[in-house]
Amino acid sequence: MKYYSFFLMIFFIASSCKSNKYEDNEVLCEVLVNIYDDDQKYRGKESELVDPFFKILDSIMISEGITKKEYIKFEKNKQLVYGKIARGVADKRNEVSKKVKDSLWDLQSSLDEKNTKILIEIVEERGFPDIKKLECKGYASPFLIFVHSPEEYWGEIKNILDQEIKSDRITKGDYDYIMWHINGRKEGPLSPIPIEDIQIIED
Repeated sequence: MKYYSFFLMIFFIASSCKSNKYEDNEVLCEVLVNIYDDDQKYRGKESELVDPFFKILDSIMISEGITKKEYIKFEKNKQLVYGKIARGVADKRNEVSKKVKDSLWDLQSSLDEKNTKILIEIVEERGFPDIKKLECKGYASPFLIFVHSPEEYWGEIKNILDQEIKSDRITKGDYDYIMWHINGRKEGPLSPIPIEDIQIIED
């Protein structure tokens, strides 16, 4: 009986600690701001790794003192000579860029999974976060975390958000946007209107 009471006490303490993890609004805000920062950490950086072909071509022209107007007037064969040189250099750079891009996405994917787990935990404990009510000092956008969630969590997210929308703890806009993502970004509330459904109004 003594051991039973001891383990029961430990269970209640553990349960209490878990359920009160995000009770403090300031702590919750800090977590939300941090996971939003992580959500954006590597996104967009791959756009810096665009095909450098035209920049390289411009550099070659500048080094040889050729203006764009002069280059346009070159015969096609002469333009192709410069183009082949620029393409050769660009392709070598692109090999490096692809490796860097893949590495960035691997890092971002790990953060997306971690963020998804954290937000699921928050929603289960306190409901979907209302940023206006929380008045977080830093910028946070919780719905984006689920919009970038890995597929393996979609079923769980749908279940908890269906309850959130019924309980009016998430806006329709946030709910629809997340549903669009977990439905594979093909069909859903944010899908484009089919062309045949668009009505043309004549003057």
